[in-house]
Amino acid sequence: MRRLAWLSAACIAACCPTKRAGDGSRNPWLMQSYDVPPEDAAALLADLKDLFTVSKGDNTSTEVARASVSPDGRLVIVGDREIQDGVQKLITGMAGRHVAKALMVSTAYWLVTGKPAKGETTIPPDLKPVSEALQEVAHQYGPQDFALWEELHIMSTRSRASVDGRHVTISQDAVATGNGERVLLSTKINASRLSDHMRGPNNIDTKIDLAPDQTVVLAQTGFNLDEPLNSTSGNTPPVSLYYLVRASVQNGDSAKR
Repeated sequence: MRRLAWLSAACIAACCPTKRAGDGSRNPWLMQSYDVPPEDAAALLADLKDLFTVSKGDNTSTEVARASVSPDGRLVIVGDREIQDGVQKLITGMAGRHVAKALMVSTAYWLVTGKPAKGETTIPPDLKPVSEALQEVAHQYGPQDFALWEELHIMSTRSRASVDGRHVTISQDAVATGNGERVLLSTKINASRLSDHMRGPNNIDTKIDLAPDQTVVLAQTGFNLDEPLNSTSGNTPPVSLYYLVRASVQNGDSAKR
């Protein structure tokens, strides 16, 4: 726990594009900057970006304002006067309050192929960190020969983070709640570079609540390394691709499993 020492706000007004309000009037957008402690700017930025994105009834969203952090660490807001007043009140109300420091979340992803096995399930050494989860998969679907297709890692603190691998692109928001007892994970996985071997959609978009160091199988898709989709032989046994994730919290308590 620590005390936020918010500094005085420094305002910069500029002519920005206007946005039409719901009543048909035009509300001018202004740019205003706020001096905040550098260690708090990123966390506040992530929260404001979420607040500024408003969902619409047609499964789309719109931005009512924009937020960024300047090169010198100031929080910059572009929006109408009502938005600026709200941000000012938020920052003023936070002054002197005790808040928990944002914890670092380290997230690991494994893309694992599973092929039906004639005998016992085989798990290679490079999949030892997720062997328990894979054993549960084999218990449910039958013995399989597992192989690691790709492993990726991301570290973040309450901000959007992404990583491009050889086969997939992953974008996520990971937030440790409380003192690190839980992790709220919103993740998007695009496996577009697996298209020659995928069966069905290759995009995953999901939100989960998990314990630190808990391994979760996010999804399972059709996959066949030996026989691309355009093959007509149909002789190769079906292969599945499993998407596994584990989130660890720095200075947080680990899960039992």
